[in-house]
Amino acid sequence: MQSVNPTSYGKFLKRLRVDTGDTLNAMAQKLEVSVSLLSSVESGAREIPPELSDKIRTVYRLNAEASDALLKAECETLHKSIAISLGQHENDEEFKKAAISISRDLQELSLPDVQKIASDVHQKAQTKRESEFSGWAALGLVAVALGVGIALASSSGNKNNGGENP
Repeated sequence: MQSVNPTSYGKFLKRLRVDTGDTLNAMAQKLEVSVSLLSSVESGAREIPPELSDKIRTVYRLNAEASDALLKAECETLHKSIAISLGQHENDEEFKKAAISISRDLQELSLPDVQKIASDVHQKAQTKRESEFSGWAALGLVAVALGVGIALASSSGNKNNGGENP
């Protein structure tokens, strides 16, 4: 069996599970995923399923600091592809348009532009969260934007982007 290195996301997931006293089985049941999937994501053998982060935030009632740490871990974990969960916005044409535009046009932007967009959206989402905002879709777009920006920077051979990390 091939050895797998845990990702930042996997490490976050395991730390959350251990800190809450959950077994893999208990956490899998709470998140409504299989033990196999959860174990594979935790070990880094499998990519992050599209709605897992939203489930984690909801089920474990993560505060803003823990939510930010989860987002950071997700962004630090390389993705082959990134899906956007439309959730409550599945019938919202403007939301779909924004999601598609970001996924299509992001590669045309510089890393500083992507970081600025991510920061702006994150600040707005955090303000709404502090006002009991429960829609994480905008923050998910930031994760997509930042994750794709990191993946693009890595794949273009500009691995350290002048020494800056997003």
